[in-house]
Amino acid sequence: MAGNTRGQMAPAQHFKESSVQTKFTNELGNEISIDVGLKMRADQIEKVWFIIKGPDSTTETTLTMKEARELHRLLSDIFCAPREADIRDGVFNLKN
Repeated sequence: MAGNTRGQMAPAQHFKESSVQTKFTNELGNEISIDVGLKMRADQIEKVWFIIKGPDSTTETTLTMKEARELHRLLSDIFCAPREADIRDGVFNLKN
């Protein structure tokens, strides 16, 4: 029958994933690997995920794009703050 979509499946949603990885030795002498990736659909980021693996543990987290941006903002606030700032001003003091 013309125009009848009954029993037909919707078009498949095509996902793309990309990721970056790094491996390093942390301050405690442990080998650590970090994988961070994006899951995209129709050129829109659907999810951000990361996996951190050490000798005794693995952490896996999946975030929405908004959650990932908030985490990025908070990490930037901590690590990009002026090094000599005073904690009383609401900024972490990260003197080397």
